[in-house]
Amino acid sequence: MCGGTGCRRDTCTWNIPAIVWPEPPPRPQYSQNLWKPEQLKMYILIRDDTPADLVPLIAAHTSMGTYKKFKDRFVVQKWFETKLQKKVICKVTPEVFWKAKEQGDYFALTEVRHQELGELGLGFRVLPEYPKFFKFLPLYKVE
Repeated sequence: MCGGTGCRRDTCTWNIPAIVWPEPPPRPQYSQNLWKPEQLKMYILIRDDTPADLVPLIAAHTSMGTYKKFKDRFVVQKWFETKLQKKVICKVTPEVFWKAKEQGDYFALTEVRHQELGELGLGFRVLPEYPKFFKFLPLYKVE
């Protein structure tokens, strides 16, 4: 007789059908770069008509502003936790500067004491992979 505590399915006379659970949905696949924080980087674009004495200030303030704006994002947190937070600073023309704004989330910097110059720096959110647009930007070189 079945129904007691020692009942086994193969000897059960109640003949209850087995419960078949549906397959769980597949987990989303993420880029492997997401899990390698040392490869993450932040792009900072500085207009080439920026006065040379302001460039270090613009680069530093753009970096800090970009981090503060996007610090709640998972990838940005992983980037910040690494020993080396890589930043790529590029020198671009005003035309490329304005075109870059179409490439994703960014932080724009206007220096308070030089507002007549307009936006001088753009900082882009840390990403595992950037659009192709960023690969061809020239690095900022001190002349």
